[in-house]
Amino acid sequence: MPRISAMTTPHDAGAAGLALEFDGTGSALYVRVSSDAVERTESIGDDILVDFGEGAAIVGFEIVGLTGARLASVLARLRSEYARRVPALEQLALFGFPDVPTAAGA
Repeated sequence: MPRISAMTTPHDAGAAGLALEFDGTGSALYVRVSSDAVERTESIGDDILVDFGEGAAIVGFEIVGLTGARLASVLARLRSEYARRVPALEQLALFGFPDVPTAAGA
């Protein structure tokens, strides 16, 4: 499967857009929440890597070894655990993930 990319645009000048890139050959999804440079990467388990920029700013998440059911579960986890630090994650619904609970509902 070829690489597929999609992105949102910020709703206001202070908001960050959200970009998703799926690599079907490796069953990997990259969720980019900032255009900042990546300074370090940490694993948070379950084949999920978090990229950090300057300080503790989150730049993106990489999820590997995806299946359809696991994708929904992982996106729900990211949204519930990180939406307060990364408001752009609320835009996941724009990519067709309406069943992912919001941070307020988590």
